[in-house]
Amino acid sequence: MLEQVLAHGGLWLLDPVIHLPGPEFLFLFSVLVVIGLIATRILVNRSTRSDLPRLKIPELLDPYAIAYLRGGDTEVIRTAMVELVEEGWIVQESAPTGLLKKVAGDTPKWKTDLQGKPIENFGLLQQGLLKHFQVPHDGASVFNGSLRLSVREASKIYRKWVKDEELLNNRPIDPTVRLSIWSTFLAIEGLGVYKLLHALSEHRSNVAFLGFGLFILGFLFYLVTLRTRLSSRGIQFLKDIQTACVSVRSLRNTVPEPAHSRHSTRSGVLALAGDASMPLLAMGVFGISSLQGSQLDPLFVSYRKSAANVSGCSGAGCGGSCGDGSSCGGGSSCGGGSSCGGGGCGGGGCGGCGS
Repeated sequence: MLEQVLAHGGLWLLDPVIHLPGPEFLFLFSVLVVIGLIATRILVNRSTRSDLPRLKIPELLDPYAIAYLRGGDTEVIRTAMVELVEEGWIVQESAPTGLLKKVAGDTPKWKTDLQGKPIENFGLLQQGLLKHFQVPHDGASVFNGSLRLSVREASKIYRKWVKDEELLNNRPIDPTVRLSIWSTFLAIEGLGVYKLLHALSEHRSNVAFLGFGLFILGFLFYLVTLRTRLSSRGIQFLKDIQTACVSVRSLRNTVPEPAHSRHSTRSGVLALAGDASMPLLAMGVFGISSLQGSQLDPLFVSYRKSAANVSGCSGAGCGGSCGDGSSCGGGSSCGGGSSCGGGGCGGGGCGGCGS
């Protein structure tokens, strides 16, 4: 009886994978890979989802806190640079002419102009920037030196805030989910290897597509297990902040209006900004792209390339609490009697410009 079944194609019933024709197997294998990748992504997202309620927009926004949540330490540096340039403590070096212009290129250079003010009156981060630009440099040079150590110290309060509020994807993947992902990957990879070995044993040469698929399968599973920098709670909060501040998304389209005008379409934004200027708020919430075409366009030119490589949440902003009544003095100090970007961090009292 068994011999009759085998004689009539029963081999497929005994081992459907081995005897499935090449094109059909590749189609089946591709479908299994897609299903496995989608299932893995769903598992990862559910494993790291926060159960905390939606975070409310604070009464006052701290542009430095917003910038940190949106892009980390590098965005804090850019935000401080915007404030110092806007206040006139860092100025653009006179553009070279003639042959020197060709050598220097089109990237603006910046230099410190303290106008007799003691540098000690500025915050830690601002002092680092001012010292750096005592010798003229291009804007992107701030990311290559020891200034990052200063911003790490200045951003310490913001790191605590995003951690306490679970705005970043720092929660580890559940071990059960991790086991399920590994099992799915090994099952699909094992199926492909099994088919490949059988094809090679029969001296078949048309196995290039299958071999390539097996080679990149691990990389594909690795990609879908990568998580966004922000948690779902953080992403939603950033969207809410951006929606509230959408009128300053592009400074070149922002028309100055009295802060207390009853008919001002930006009255809500002005209230959120507090003492912060519109360029500072726009930089904190939307990043360097908001400066394009405005009076601070040279800063956009200086940072557009480095900003394009930021791994943070694109265009997102944040605000909120910086801890239980703690002070944000380090990252928010402005010097020169200027404000600290509103200083408000979700009622946490993160104002204060330091000394």
